[in-house]
Amino acid sequence: MATLAEIILPLPVKSNFHYLVKPEQLEKIAVGQRVLVHFGKNKIYTGVVRHILHDQQVGNTPHKLKPIDEILDEAPILHEIQLQLFEWIAYYYICTPGEVFKAALPAGLKPESSLRVEMMDDLDWEGLELSDKEFE
Repeated sequence: MATLAEIILPLPVKSNFHYLVKPEQLEKIAVGQRVLVHFGKNKIYTGVVRHILHDQQVGNTPHKLKPIDEILDEAPILHEIQLQLFEWIAYYYICTPGEVFKAALPAGLKPESSLRVEMMDDLDWEGLELSDKEFE
């Protein structure tokens, strides 16, 4: 048995996607939080947790479920009532929940705006030969 999270991705697709919740994430994850997930072979998206499904059987799934890479928020950024409103908007305007979330979230919280850059402390920057684009 495993714990799964139903994730809304900022994509024009009708259904949400399920990802495995790692054991170390069980105490931290909540509905309404943003999470970082792999989608397809090379894409990484920021999604919003819609539901948490405990004690799910995953052995008979046709494909291997991917784990949640990272939980981006310490607390939910969306409340249940907001999630319900966004679902109603998607239904009423005949669009997908992902499109509504992409349009409704403020610029700083939009899924595609979560770019993280981290400095590598142990890297010898003086000895690197970088092109102008790589340097930027």
